[in-house]
Amino acid sequence: MSGDVTVGKVVAGFRSATLDRNLAYAYLNAPHFDTGLQVTLEVEGVRQTGTVVQMPFLDPDGKRMRQ
Repeated sequence: MSGDVTVGKVVAGFRSATLDRNLAYAYLNAPHFDTGLQVTLEVEGVRQTGTVVQMPFLDPDGKRMRQ
């Protein structure tokens, strides 16, 4: 949400053990998917703030684990 306007939909959410934070994948309408934009996520009636980040934010090749 941006204010009280719905701008997208969360399709998956989970807790990341390696990043020690909650993550969510969401489809956002343009122009609300700009990196760094603050959004409000509503999951099961509870609202929390989130920040749009650029993909991939994970380490798919495992390079950080090998260091």
